Amino acid sequence: MKAGKANILKNVFHPIEWAKSLTRKPYKPKGDPELAAKLNEYSKHRPLGSRRQICYVANNNMLFSRDGTVLACSYNQQFKFGKYHEKSIDEIVMGEKRTQFTKAHQHNNLTLGCNYCRNYIVSGKYQGLKTMNYDIYSGNKSKWPAVLEFDISSYCNLRCIMCNEKNREVETENNIYNDKFIEEITPLLKHIKEAKFYGGEPFVIKQYYKIWDIIVNLNPQAKIFVITNGTHLNERIKNLLNNGNFEISVSIDSLNNEKFEKIRKGANFEKVMQHLDWFIDYSKRKKRSLSLSMTIFRENWEDIPDILSYCNKNKISVFFSYLYNPRELSLWTLPNNEKDRIKEYLSGFTFTAKSAIEQYNRKCYTEIIEHLRYWSQNFDDKLQLVSQLSNYFIENKNMSTETARAHATEIVLNLTKLIREAGYENQLETIIATIRNGDMQSFYEAYLNKSAESLKSELDTWVKSLTL
Repeated sequence: MKAGKANILKNVFHPIEWAKSLTRKPYKPKGDPELAAKLNEYSKHRPLGSRRQICYVANNNMLFSRDGTVLACSYNQQFKFGKYHEKSIDEIVMGEKRTQFTKAHQHNNLTLGCNYCRNYIVSGKYQGLKTMNYDIYSGNKSKWPAVLEFDISSYCNLRCIMCNEKNREVETENNIYNDKFIEEITPLLKHIKEAKFYGGEPFVIKQYYKIWDIIVNLNPQAKIFVITNGTHLNERIKNLLNNGNFEISVSIDSLNNEKFEKIRKGANFEKVMQHLDWFIDYSKRKKRSLSLSMTIFRENWEDIPDILSYCNKNKISVFFSYLYNPRELSLWTLPNNEKDRIKEYLSGFTFTAKSAIEQYNRKCYTEIIEHLRYWSQNFDDKLQLVSQLSNYFIENKNMSTETARAHATEIVLNLTKLIREAGYENQLETIIATIRNGDMQSFYEAYLNKSAESLKSELDTWVKSLTL
């Protein structure tokens, strides 16, 4: 066999090596000099080296939300590919919105709602960004997404104190994600590399079992990731896990019995830990990844070092998520002196980093301290919004830098006046910050097409729905 053909075959059967072979300098976004200036440094932190695009989520991921909305990513709740039931799966996959989003990302245009990752890259916070998890799919040219995420039901057996979910008690029988949906999604399930399942509690959601059976039977090599509260583990679940390519993450927010049961109301700490022992044995026996997921908030930040030590001892990965709402439980809304106190406490612990898992876990721990530093910075949200709108106009409306800046400044001044006239002076910073984290296209279209009175009315309804 010729060397060229041998290399091609090697790349086909070794996707990581194939992805590495695609290393290229990142495309510099013309409308965002701050982002462009950070791309070389960002590339140094990418597991497979420099890529042409900042993020490959756009054409490789689809997330099905509970109301039928289909998104590219959980961090971008603003830009929607479509809504299932209003459109078919094929119409969404091949639709104009997904195409627009993919083309924007091919030019590293992050103005369509991708401000979360954009802001972290600009601030030099690279560790843990979802963007890097998709570098392995940077060579995927297929119309089919490589990864599907399912967040289709809030049904859960627990009542966690930090949970914002409504309608957790009953699994809706007339859910839009019915058997017709499963029939439509089956062609995609045959092609995916990964499927991820959230809740609610996945192991009590009936439709998930139907999807898992299809993947196990039609695409057994696909990785199935499930994040569970660890309360359910019966013979059906054990058989399913033994037959499929499952990776499990168990949610544990404290190793203190009393605190755990206070946070996760309805859970039995000892039973969950017994189930966790089974999952640890399962992961070793099947050579599968296992992680422990901790939601960090005001009730449990002192438990973070114990969680990390437990994970290192049992050779499992840790995943820390950050609570943003309810705001009264979140760390990021604390006064800066309180955030500094937590940062000082966490900085007082050291952890070994001999194995790959220990190295990863220590990076995740360090990221928490970096988040606290980032949250302590004082941003001028209005200036940041002007900058983001300017970038949007340059990237998508072909405006000059000077024209874009002037137009964005005028809009933000008018918006500020409108918010004050609506009686929300005290919530001005929160409202501007929320808009900053959204989709600039949707905001701009609403600003252009709606009257001031209509915007005030919508603002009134929206603000009252927030926990301010």
